[in-house]
Amino acid sequence: MISRKFSGKKLMVDPTAKESQILFDGAHDADSLAQRDLHDRYANRLIALVRSKLGQKFRSRLDAEDIVNSAFQSFFSALTADRFVLPPHGGLWPLLAQITLHKLHRATRHHTRHRRNIDAQQRLADIADVAQDDFAGTAEVALRDELQWLAGKLSEKAMLAIELSLQGESQQRIAEQLDCNPRTVRRYLAEARSLLRFRLSDLLPAGHDADQTQDPANGLNFDNYLLRRMVGSGSYAKVYLATDKTTGNDVAIKYLRKRWMNDRSAVRRFIAETQLVRKLDIAGIVPCFGGGVTGEGSRFIVMQWIDGETLADRITRKPLREAEAQSKFTLLAQTLGEIHKRGILHCDLKPSNILIDSGGRWWLADFGFAQRFDAPSLVVAGTPAYMAPEQLDPFFGPLGPATDLYATGVILLHALTGVQPPSNANLDNRWIDGLITGSKGLSGPLASLIRDLTQRRSRDRIGTASTLVQRLTNMQ
Repeated sequence: MISRKFSGKKLMVDPTAKESQILFDGAHDADSLAQRDLHDRYANRLIALVRSKLGQKFRSRLDAEDIVNSAFQSFFSALTADRFVLPPHGGLWPLLAQITLHKLHRATRHHTRHRRNIDAQQRLADIADVAQDDFAGTAEVALRDELQWLAGKLSEKAMLAIELSLQGESQQRIAEQLDCNPRTVRRYLAEARSLLRFRLSDLLPAGHDADQTQDPANGLNFDNYLLRRMVGSGSYAKVYLATDKTTGNDVAIKYLRKRWMNDRSAVRRFIAETQLVRKLDIAGIVPCFGGGVTGEGSRFIVMQWIDGETLADRITRKPLREAEAQSKFTLLAQTLGEIHKRGILHCDLKPSNILIDSGGRWWLADFGFAQRFDAPSLVVAGTPAYMAPEQLDPFFGPLGPATDLYATGVILLHALTGVQPPSNANLDNRWIDGLITGSKGLSGPLASLIRDLTQRRSRDRIGTASTLVQRLTNMQ
């Protein structure tokens, strides 16, 4: 067991994940060389961490090196007793920092019952007081060791905000330099704090938190996910970027709004969406990992995180060129064809429900209003500007594949022209005809295709996705 004053030698470079595993295993087996190596790699940083937390009152009473050595003794003792596991990212710093701060907390409690200089309410598991709005003092010690990991999770702008905060800039000044609102800066820093807490908490012994929210139907625990920021919102649900604490991977969580928690119809539809998407193992559909119930009784769905933008964002930035549209809508039509083969209609196709990842691949999302051919709902649901006429009035025909293809035609026209369709476009084709006629850059074949997709009566439209694929392919 190591217990010695640290020599003050220069900090060693953090071990890689593979090296950490070797050192972790060696220390677990009571290998003195592995334990000494771990001590020498982290002791200086831990001492700096303790000193940055010590108020003036305690600096003459407590020895930072003694606290760090005591932390290592506890770490090695617990490690040999199988109380710790190495997380997927392989870093040992958060765990050692947590143990050291617990030692410091106990030492200060012993010296004073008031603990004025170290906040007892914080529960020092929150590494280095990163709950403060600015990343000064102690936080700098911890954050500088985690910036590389954070860079893989946060946007470039968020990382700039953190770097500026580390340099002592105020949130107002950071907002001015990044040309954003101070609230955005606070959101960036809050997300970083949440991620750092996750980096710490995922190193706790397995089974440390028994108070988890689990849905017996599918086994997902809401407590296993760290909500980072809201990325989408509607009257029915909200979508968050989150981190899966068990794997470290980013996921998207669709969360039923609280106002719908006691609405049986809304809950049934939400559960049906979860079950439907899990069964639709189709290329081009955002994968669903399951769902569950939060501690407050609300439903959530966990899906693959698509890092990119929506088609709505892409159109706003720049409408699609014909060649790109022909290629992408061919793939979209193929995805719709696979969905229709399973007797399912999406019923809410629109640009914001088509996600584009960083590689340019399109993904179809949000099956909250999906229906079966053989059991159509009498509930009118969808987005008016993209809804087929028969979704509003059965006079125009029954629901079927042509219902989704109507929306596809309107989306195609929107993507090529950049013009948002009005909410009554489905009941008045003059808007579509006028836009097609007035678009000088729209080729004859595409104009004809859009007209054939957006006929008011379903029987007059292109009836199958395979026909749409064939016509688009012939244009390329």
